[in-house]
Amino acid sequence: MLSELGSPIEWYLDRATGVLYFWPPSKLEAGNPTVSVQNTPIEVDGASHIHFKGLTIDVNRGDAVTVSGGEGVQIDHCEVRNAGGWGIRIRGRRHHAVRHCHVHDVGEGGIELTGGDRTRPDPSEHIADGNHVHHYGRWKRMYSPESCCRELAMWRPTTSSTTRLTKRSPFPGTSNHRVQ
Repeated sequence: MLSELGSPIEWYLDRATGVLYFWPPSKLEAGNPTVSVQNTPIEVDGASHIHFKGLTIDVNRGDAVTVSGGEGVQIDHCEVRNAGGWGIRIRGRRHHAVRHCHVHDVGEGGIELTGGDRTRPDPSEHIADGNHVHHYGRWKRMYSPESCCRELAMWRPTTSSTTRLTKRSPFPGTSNHRVQ
């Protein structure tokens, strides 16, 4: 209830009117309060040979970038921050790449790469190269099967990674590894 707001950082959403009441932790001039209403800003489903370069993806509720199916989608020199879910999530098919991206302050994990065909020896050949991932697991702090390795999850052979991780998360990290 609005009448029960009693200290900074508390908020109340009047669902009937859609108005959000927020008591900030300091004067608004000292910061930049942002409320996200978008779930996943970039969703690629079944498309191939798309190149995202130099983008900043900031403030969303779900995963910032998802790629499902297709081949050869490249995410290059992008900054992904303040996502409620994963920073970059690639699932399925082959030859997708995440290169030189800065992924930070995300609710679940940094980069997830899955693909190939598990029923026969058909590798995905996805690449994660030169990325910097830190401050992940901010919302989902408990282990769960759908996000096993929060910072970089790779499930198929010949996925290559040279991603640098900075330990500012609730999970054990892995770094500079190559899975082939």
